[in-house]
Amino acid sequence: MRDYKYIVEISRENKKLIGKLYNKKKGINSPETYTFCPTNLLCDLTIMNKNHYFKNDKNLQNMGYKTEYAFGKPIHIDKTENLYYYYPLAELIKDSILNNKKISIEELERIKLFFNINLNYSISLKENNPLYEKLNGKKDIKEFTYIPLEYGHCNINKIFEDNKTKSYKYIYKCDTLTEVIFSILHYLIINKYNKVRRCNHCEKLYFYQHSNSEFCNRKTPIKEYEHLECKQAVKNIKQLCKRRNKIIDEKIDNEYYHNLKKYRASWKKYKEIVNKEPTVEHLRQLATLTSKKYVKKHFYIDEN
Repeated sequence: MRDYKYIVEISRENKKLIGKLYNKKKGINSPETYTFCPTNLLCDLTIMNKNHYFKNDKNLQNMGYKTEYAFGKPIHIDKTENLYYYYPLAELIKDSILNNKKISIEELERIKLFFNINLNYSISLKENNPLYEKLNGKKDIKEFTYIPLEYGHCNINKIFEDNKTKSYKYIYKCDTLTEVIFSILHYLIINKYNKVRRCNHCEKLYFYQHSNSEFCNRKTPIKEYEHLECKQAVKNIKQLCKRRNKIIDEKIDNEYYHNLKKYRASWKKYKEIVNKEPTVEHLRQLATLTSKKYVKKHFYIDEN
């Protein structure tokens, strides 16, 4: 069995997508591992932010780049691959994202042929391990196992329609970083993540599947909440501000009544803004309004 330089693993567990890239480097036994979100990664490609990375080097801006930063840790790109395959494919993806052009399965096939992509992948569904109950405690047996789909010539869409609630895993075997990027695009398209929008919180682009999607799976940049994804961070910060508001409102009503109307007007204004557009900046404004330092300076003051 021949060795591949990269292995891409995309799995869905409890409706959450997780991507892993294994990079096998020469002279190193264990591959380097990168964890990523499949719906975010293509929107985070270096080409989408190249003016940030290479703002002082016009040649790199125009001729491609040597390093991909989207996986969190830098990955070197072979010079020949970059100029003739990786950079043109990244440009194509960038154009489809920025202009919100849907890529069909038929077009995906044409892209594969044009860029000489060797698409080698398998799909497995998560099933209960029949040996778990029988041998549990006697041997190290896992409760679940992944069963490869023997899809052959049958309709892959029909398979997933019949098994859409199950957890699954895609494994792509790649020789080049170009094939890695294509494999992620391939996964998104065949699983109908073919539309792009901006996250209502961090305002970065991401691929989505359902029309009611509002937030990406990135972590918020707001301090003390960086461990939370955008949706949960918005929920937690709004709850915190709501609790603060109750305490502040009662204190102003009891001790600084002359400032109550002013405070309530400010709370209503920023609360409505956040409910409509819970961006990082708007949440920071609401958090500032309800902070001890701010209310002490602007509302906990005696009447002149």
